[in-house]
Amino acid sequence: MTWRMTLQPFTILVLAGIIFVSPTSAASGDASENDHGNTSNSTAEVHETHSHHHPHETLVFLFGAIVLGTAMIHLTSHPWLQGLPTTVVIFVLGIILALIAESGFWDESGMLIRSYNSWVAIDPHLLLFAFLPPLLMGDAMAIDTHVAKKTAFQCLILAGPGVVMGSFATAAVLYGMLPYGWDFSLSLTVGSILAATDPVAVVSLLKDLGASPVLTMQIQGESLLNDGTAIVLFTIAYEVVSGKATGVAYVIGFLAKSTLGASLVGILIGEFFFQWIRLANDKLNHSSSIIQICLTFAVAYWSFLFSEGVLHMSGVLSTVSSSLVLAHKVWPVLVSQHSMHDIWHVVETVGNVLVFFLGGVLTGKQLPRRPAEEYGWVFAVFILMV
Repeated sequence: MTWRMTLQPFTILVLAGIIFVSPTSAASGDASENDHGNTSNSTAEVHETHSHHHPHETLVFLFGAIVLGTAMIHLTSHPWLQGLPTTVVIFVLGIILALIAESGFWDESGMLIRSYNSWVAIDPHLLLFAFLPPLLMGDAMAIDTHVAKKTAFQCLILAGPGVVMGSFATAAVLYGMLPYGWDFSLSLTVGSILAATDPVAVVSLLKDLGASPVLTMQIQGESLLNDGTAIVLFTIAYEVVSGKATGVAYVIGFLAKSTLGASLVGILIGEFFFQWIRLANDKLNHSSSIIQICLTFAVAYWSFLFSEGVLHMSGVLSTVSSSLVLAHKVWPVLVSQHSMHDIWHVVETVGNVLVFFLGGVLTGKQLPRRPAEEYGWVFAVFILMV
């Protein structure tokens, strides 16, 4: 999908389109004492109701971000604005929104600020389980598996040893450069987080320039697999930092379980749902296409939930494996390939908009709280990584 845009002040448009809820007051000096008391009680109740967060207010941030992202994507359809990365601009707009919110510019009792606070406080595991499966499935469904077979070895080398080497190299830089007294295990934990790249804009640019499908697939395939490697490495490094037993036997067993075991579970789940999808390929039944699309969502979430939440394996590798099974087998048996492609294109677009915007918001929330010298260290690490 194409992720390119320009930086425009559309934050103002989004903010202007959201209704703020402010406490209301009412009193009547001409009413009787009892009426005045009733009015005061009603006013207090209204004030209390409006000052409390309501669950539905969470949707304000959600659909505000979607509108903002959609506006950015629409702008990139203009020939003059096709060279800027959409995800970067959305991330920057998220930072700007957070800086405005943290400055106290908005009324704390407003609906927007309450919705903002609910998303800032979102549970990290909920964020991972909600957004990662459809993003992985969307990427996998767009892969040409015939080209992927030719580049599988290169993708595995880049996403396996390549990510590990990059993580250790980044950890060495952090360990030797930063003045925080981090040990190497903590540096490796951060290095594993920074090792997983997401070359969305690069893949889009390569497709637009007519680059070799093999080169495009190498980058796209590596980006699909590197998340699994980075998460496994992060888990091991984090457990070392936490002081858990991490001997050689434990590490080998954990790697086997998280990679081979998770991949096997994903293949089995993908094969099961593929057989179900194949049974629902009656082109004379208008429900067949809906059933098939719903089952692909089930594959994405069940492979991740079952592996990560139940078996404590790598949900990323399990989801990627099940998604690749469908990407390789499912297209000939689909009732409507066009509908399947459009649905997952929309899901991937919305997911990326929300993830990058929320990432910008969480980053912007921390910026005012950091001392000035830390900005210099961040910039230095960024330059060295590039």
